[in-house]
Amino acid sequence: ILIRDAQALEQFERIDVPVGQHYVPGASRRIEALHSGGVDIAAISRAAADALADDVRWQLFELGMHTYYSEHSLVVVTRKRSKRGQQKKRIGIDRSSPDHTELTYAEFPLDSEHEYIDCDFQYVPAAILEDRIDAAVWHHREMLVRLELMGLQARPLRRPEAQALRRRLSNAVLVCRADDKIVAALLAELDLDDVGARQKHFIAAVAEGNDGAAIGWIR
Repeated sequence: ILIRDAQALEQFERIDVPVGQHYVPGASRRIEALHSGGVDIAAISRAAADALADDVRWQLFELGMHTYYSEHSLVVVTRKRSKRGQQKKRIGIDRSSPDHTELTYAEFPLDSEHEYIDCDFQYVPAAILEDRIDAAVWHHREMLVRLELMGLQARPLRRPEAQALRRRLSNAVLVCRADDKIVAALLAELDLDDVGARQKHFIAAVAEGNDGAAIGWIR
């Protein structure tokens, strides 16, 4: 089972189902794991679920608003001071993640000011420090060294299109194959309202301890 949420794991324990956890970055890779049979359940955003290919029938179980990303966890990271003047800005984009790809296009539309550079979204701060990119959307997380001490800064998403997309992305969805009747039946046994409520509370608690930038349950 591809899932990284203590609340959901407790629910599986309640119905006496053993669970193995795996972390795979990027919704596309998680869906590939479902396709191949490597995992039984994946956690993705509502927006990623909306984009699922229709060649496979999927069963979706929603957890509600702010159970995947919190309101302030998606930010744009840049240097405090630009080193490139008026040159075209190099924008990091992780095409393995539908969420990151859509957010990048929404916040940094392709025009004369932007060019896209492939970059794993997990390593956005490092890519900026290595001068491979100038800015990118990033999922804020706790770090040993604060961004400010690295000469970087985080700002909120600015464009209305990106803000609207962020709201769509905030919902977490558990996905399984519709033809996997056993797994679908197990998911139907979970108290998803409880999972969603406790996950939302967890994200809010993390936000309070991290300068308003919460860490979502899966990236």
